[in-house]
Amino acid sequence: MNKSLFVLYLVIFLDAAGMGMFFPIVNNLINNPSQDFLPAGTSLSQRNLYYGVMVGLFFLFWFLGAPFLSRLSDAIGRKRALFICLVGMFIGYGLTLLAIVIKSFWLLLLGRMVAGITSGNQAVSQAAIVDMSNEHNKARYLGYTVSAFALGMILGPAIGGIFSDSLLSPDFNNRLPFEILLVLIALNIGLLLLWFKEQQTRRDNYRFHLTDFITQFSIIKHNRLVRNLSIAFFTMQFAYNIFYIFISTLLLKLYHFTVLNNSMVMILYGISAAFGGMVLVPFMHKRFESKLIIQLGVLIMALMCLVLTVFNKAYLPYIVVVIFMLGFSLAYTTMLKLFSDAVDEKSQGWVMGITVSLFTSGCAIVSILGGALMNISTHAPMILMTLVYFFALVLVSGLQLQKSSE
Repeated sequence: MNKSLFVLYLVIFLDAAGMGMFFPIVNNLINNPSQDFLPAGTSLSQRNLYYGVMVGLFFLFWFLGAPFLSRLSDAIGRKRALFICLVGMFIGYGLTLLAIVIKSFWLLLLGRMVAGITSGNQAVSQAAIVDMSNEHNKARYLGYTVSAFALGMILGPAIGGIFSDSLLSPDFNNRLPFEILLVLIALNIGLLLLWFKEQQTRRDNYRFHLTDFITQFSIIKHNRLVRNLSIAFFTMQFAYNIFYIFISTLLLKLYHFTVLNNSMVMILYGISAAFGGMVLVPFMHKRFESKLIIQLGVLIMALMCLVLTVFNKAYLPYIVVVIFMLGFSLAYTTMLKLFSDAVDEKSQGWVMGITVSLFTSGCAIVSILGGALMNISTHAPMILMTLVYFFALVLVSGLQLQKSSE
């Protein structure tokens, strides 16, 4: 792997690791009354409201910022855009660290807003990877992005869980994981400046207007293939977000899993995704057409959701999550390739940003609906997820993959 690709995969890894580290620690700070981050008299309902506002604003700013920065990268180049993203990431987590030190919820909120609006790093990295790819290796390189993200989701919570636990060492606390993360982000910025070689040669003549944060999505209507891909991709990501956000809660309630059990499931989750991106995706793309690969991936995910819904066996989650994430690797990576193929090289950043916004909008909607679903029935999220995946399979089966503009 060349140095430029390493820098890009490190960006994606740190993006995932930061999120995997942030939410467990901050959830504990805000919702655990034994922590002194919020005033002692803060009620449980207020704590839930504060946490919900923080998560919601982060996803909102991420939703708006990712496609904008990605589209901007088409004009100013990937390297400059990635520098903006990484500096924003550094400032966002720096404000988080400062908020923990001085116990300020509002500073924590500001940090999430800064991190959100500059969270185009994954989309810009994907666009840069496309710039460095050709038709023979594009799927393989994009598959590695899933692996990098999965490894971040494994190691991020591990770093946060270990280095925030004062029982393991008196030197460990809630600040230390973020100090480690800031050092790694600074390293990534240095490597970006030293190692990353710009591959993009054609630049989009783009001029920024404040309204672009909203109007950037209207461009989709002029490209029928991107529009149809977006509908199918959003449906897939909506279902996936139900799985990702609620799997630990579901396993606790349905199978009485302990923290250790859930941790083992999430480790298998990450390992399976990494294997899928690095090995299975390249293998499948050498032998089958893209549409068939997506259909297979979505069908696998739908069937695994159905298995968890129908059968109540304690060993099943360990098997299901492995097969599920193999299906996800196939479908997700291949959809990214189709989005890339649907536009010319001047719009790669923009279209990768759209995929990230579709993902984050799914996160936001699921976060809002999740509590209500769990109140209806413990099985309600699994049932909805299964139905949505089968609906996504119908949408994917009806896709016409020829380019067309309107």
